[in-house]
Amino acid sequence: MFDNIKPIDAKWERKKKLIWIGIAVFIVVAPILYYEFKNIMEERAAARFFTTLQEGRYADAYKLWQAGPSYSLAEFTNDWGDKSEFGRITSFKITGSHAMGSGVRVIATVSPSGKEARIWVEKKNKSLSFPPY
Repeated sequence: MFDNIKPIDAKWERKKKLIWIGIAVFIVVAPILYYEFKNIMEERAAARFFTTLQEGRYADAYKLWQAGPSYSLAEFTNDWGDKSEFGRITSFKITGSHAMGSGVRVIATVSPSGKEARIWVEKKNKSLSFPPY
């Protein structure tokens, strides 16, 4: 009666179990990784900007900012230079980023002031500006 039923293959059952565990782990880990790394390119653009400021190369930082003609280098230096509200930036740490519409708001803590600097990075061309909101 049961002659045509094959015995259970222990190796295949173990592989099936591992496949299901792998799928479950992927379902849990993938969204976490996506959330952590979805703004990585914009954070790198902001880090490159802050590094340039840290090195004191304000003209190069102004080029990275890709400012319009109404925002001069002198105004930029007032906003980000040694006499700005942040002072001369000696170090920074990207503490967060939030995607909103066409860009990402990147938040960094800058030293020596310890204040939070918020900048806007456009997704399509990585241009920098002050956050619109």
